[in-house]
Amino acid sequence: MNIGSRYQCVRLFFLTVLVAVLTFGGFGGSQLNASAQASTCESGVNITGVYQCTSECIIKENGRFSYRPPEGGETDTVRDFAWIGSKDLYVVDIEASGFHETEIGPLVDSKLWTATSEVSDGKFPVLEEYVFNCNNSPYFVDGFTKVVRNPSQENFKSCIVKCTR
Repeated sequence: MNIGSRYQCVRLFFLTVLVAVLTFGGFGGSQLNASAQASTCESGVNITGVYQCTSECIIKENGRFSYRPPEGGETDTVRDFAWIGSKDLYVVDIEASGFHETEIGPLVDSKLWTATSEVSDGKFPVLEEYVFNCNNSPYFVDGFTKVVRNPSQENFKSCIVKCTR
């Protein structure tokens, strides 16, 4: 056996041992699981309320992509349709300086999937995904991260909006 093949065998051995230790040794796994569990909301958690938000976007304007840095001033109010018998359908009213938007959508697990039903600037369609955070308690929502997508060619954009209660 030459030196090159010995080196390959030793390297393969140590790589196998490293993978086994990381996989079965539990190093870091408890921290990852703890953080994943901390952000999971329990079924039936109340997401209704008023949230203060900041957003940043990538927008296509005049055939070129441009970046809009983080800015605040958006208020999102989440209401449910419980009064008509549904506990999984929601309305979100969004207010910002000179802008109003109303969205509707279902809550599935810890995510609210909405489509825009009304926008004051008339830029349709807008699809949004809200991922709720339950960091302090599995029964209390302390905020959410929202991904905004407008797939229309003339109003093409994608944004991330971070909101706290």
